[in-house]
Amino acid sequence: MAVGDLSKNFSRSEFACKCGCGTTKMNMPFMERLQTAREYAGIAFNISSGGRCVIHNKRIEGKKDSAHLPDMDGESHAADITFKNGFQLFIIVSALLKAGFRRIGINFKYKFVHVDNDSGKPQDTIFSY
Repeated sequence: MAVGDLSKNFSRSEFACKCGCGTTKMNMPFMERLQTAREYAGIAFNISSGGRCVIHNKRIEGKKDSAHLPDMDGESHAADITFKNGFQLFIIVSALLKAGFRRIGINFKYKFVHVDNDSGKPQDTIFSY
């Protein structure tokens, strides 16, 4: 692993809250599965959102119970991965499913895939928003 990275292909800075507050603690089983998906995909995953603090989540009108927010252990369980076209979207979603993710959201307007491992939310679902 490179300097302070979360996994082979993901750095802590990619997953830090975008407001600059320093919220960066990611759930390691989530990160291990995301790394596996990245390896299955064979393409870079551009992370547009990882962990978030409550203030930033509210500012961007995120859900109050977002998996991006730290849980009771202070860990975030979600990432948003950007895509450029339908082919790239297909590769990303296929790899996430193959890696065992059971919650995937697709935002076609802003071209990103949301993925999380929040067991408190409905499983075996692909949703759009």
